[in-house]
Amino acid sequence: MASPKNESADQPEENKSTEKAEPIKDKTQASSTGKDLAQESNGKLQGNLFLKNKSKFENAETANRKWYLIDAKNQNLGRLSAEIVRILRGKRKPSYTPNVDVGDFVIVINAKEITFKGKNKAKQTVYRRYTGYPGGLRSESLGDLLERIPEKVIYNTVKGMMPRTKLGNAQLTKLKIYEGVEHPHKAQNPVFLQAVPTI
Repeated sequence: MASPKNESADQPEENKSTEKAEPIKDKTQASSTGKDLAQESNGKLQGNLFLKNKSKFENAETANRKWYLIDAKNQNLGRLSAEIVRILRGKRKPSYTPNVDVGDFVIVINAKEITFKGKNKAKQTVYRRYTGYPGGLRSESLGDLLERIPEKVIYNTVKGMMPRTKLGNAQLTKLKIYEGVEHPHKAQNPVFLQAVPTI
């Protein structure tokens, strides 16, 4: 007697899918899918914090310059001049660039009331210059120059601390020194700055 046929073997399995993935025949379709994946990965990388930290270098056209007002009354000459140099060169800014003029303007008032350290500083410090002719040596003490041209005392000290280059000369032009309290730069709305503590 013949054994009955297994009906389950003839029937297809329900869990197995009969559909097969069709291979990509067109090369352009494969390249387009690759570009989409690359754009997605690029978008994820752009959200990374490390890609946003880019170094920005200032230039003379985009520099944000400010005007500062400094009262030289009872201020030490050396300490005051060092702080003025920092402002002129832009070293107080986080965007400081050594080879670019990013400094600010400085207005100094009460130049005649500057002070010195040392008892004989006004007599010991001597400024010398030459006229260019034979015997043209001219000398003047710090005290005499302070009485005659007090603005020149601060200017000479600041100039000695600046770089001896074209950039240093251009930055030095932003220094405005006046003997008294009055100055013609009120339209610029200068910010009063306490340069250094009184010693």
